[in-house]
Amino acid sequence: MMLNKIFFFYLFCICLPCLSISSFTREYHPIHLSITDVEHNPKDQSLEIVHKVFIDDLEKILESTYRTRLHLATDKEHADTDKFIVDYLKKHFTLEIDGKSYVPDFHGKFVNAKEDIFAVWILAKVEGIAQIKTIKHSNTILMDLYDDQENFTHFKYLGKRKSTRFKYQEKIDEISF
Repeated sequence: MMLNKIFFFYLFCICLPCLSISSFTREYHPIHLSITDVEHNPKDQSLEIVHKVFIDDLEKILESTYRTRLHLATDKEHADTDKFIVDYLKKHFTLEIDGKSYVPDFHGKFVNAKEDIFAVWILAKVEGIAQIKTIKHSNTILMDLYDDQENFTHFKYLGKRKSTRFKYQEKIDEISF
């Protein structure tokens, strides 16, 4: 009888909470957002772009779109993952600077275990940008997955910072410097 009580205590008070916490932190987060930082580098006349996206959300949309298991940010990562990310971003992040459209060049991705193990940082760059008057842009990353998705895009140019918050169905914004 005492052994049964110990077993049930162990099962319900130790094992189940640990299992639910680990599955909660790995697979679920109650907020759907991405953050994109775009900073002008006057020295090499470029825009340096960093997208921060939850790993599980990005993996979910890419696997759904490309119908293959990716194992994003693991040792088993699919060989075409970077190609899928580039294709996805071309459709969901656009830039038009002073009336000219640009497609950012992909420069890699990484997971920063010190800051946030649940996010992937995606690096990109646009060359040949000496100055900026207006930026027309769209950021619909993961909006095809979640209708409560919000995307923040922060632009930094000549020490000034301007930001845009995209919600579902908000497709394009224009800012001026």
